[in-house]
Amino acid sequence: MTAGNYYALSLPLCTSLLALGFWACWRWRRAQRDTLWMAGCFALFGLGLAGQVLTPPLPLRGSAVVSALLYQGGAWCLAEAMCWRLGQRPARWPMAWLVGLAFVVRIYYVYVGEPFYMRVYALNFGLAAQLAVGTWRLWRERPVLRLERALRLLFGLLILSFLVRTHSTVPASVAVSKASLADSPFWGVLQLSMLVFALLFAMLYAAITMRDALVQLQDERNRDPLTQLLNRRAFLEALKHGDQRRAVGTVLVCDVDHFKQVNDRWGHAVGDAVLQGFARTLQECVREGDLVARFGGEEFVLLLYGVVPKDAALVAERIRQHLRHMDVGLLPPEHAITASFGVAPLLALSQLNQAIAQADRLLYAAKAAGRDCVRWEAEPIKL
Repeated sequence: MTAGNYYALSLPLCTSLLALGFWACWRWRRAQRDTLWMAGCFALFGLGLAGQVLTPPLPLRGSAVVSALLYQGGAWCLAEAMCWRLGQRPARWPMAWLVGLAFVVRIYYVYVGEPFYMRVYALNFGLAAQLAVGTWRLWRERPVLRLERALRLLFGLLILSFLVRTHSTVPASVAVSKASLADSPFWGVLQLSMLVFALLFAMLYAAITMRDALVQLQDERNRDPLTQLLNRRAFLEALKHGDQRRAVGTVLVCDVDHFKQVNDRWGHAVGDAVLQGFARTLQECVREGDLVARFGGEEFVLLLYGVVPKDAALVAERIRQHLRHMDVGLLPPEHAITASFGVAPLLALSQLNQAIAQADRLLYAAKAAGRDCVRWEAEPIKL
């Protein structure tokens, strides 16, 4: 092996390490399947490059065929990862046809046709076409998140690099033989460009993976595990860190009537189903952007932005009507789920505790009046 061969082995080594890193990410978060596809991409590209460096190309023509298959497999994994990450479906059938066509052309120039550099054109142009056609749906709409936009841009540059570097370096390597491929301008540019793209992809994916993990942890911290509504802490933090000028509206405090009897008579599994159905009803009856939280047990708190108590009471009445038609399969059909509501105005964020306390007192007034009703005040109570 020459010094160039030893240098060239650094890229397969790096891609193998990156493949292990992505595999570890997938083991950590199995729901994020794109990391497994990325692990396959780096592993296959690394094996293909290692095979071309370690295997003498003159006596073993089969090594060129195997390397081409590995590269095409790596490109397929990359297309799958990008489509999964950006929420699109890969065009698998057109991609499969291009893989087959490029492979047949490469076999021809390995065993029959000349000159040697046509193999390079066939492989690299084929990989560019495979990636472009397999992922064409990615370009129909712009990703919302910045990291995803940067990732798509980098992916587009990678596709172009297969064309540009091949077109700009192979003509200078026309006289290159199979034996001296490792010392050609094309091979040097290939190694450098692949290393750059591998590192950039790895850094972007690491950033995206860490962001998703932090979002998931924050969501688990802020969500009630049973109903997936905000918990008390997240409700208060949403108000504290939001636009305080917007924190004007009406607070609703409500809970399920006779919920303890449901648990005692039919069990906690039925009680959980009732709470989940009640939470869904609350979310369906309010606007996007309004806050809905479970404060604990069967008690729920809502904040309707920019709504006066009279209109909020109408929302509560709509919720009551929806509950009459809520189907909890584990409950007998004749047992209807009802709820009581207390409604109080919120004039400023500093009055939040006062408003919740007022709505809570009105809730108990609704229960004292026989439950399944709404009590509201148009004016805040001054403490």
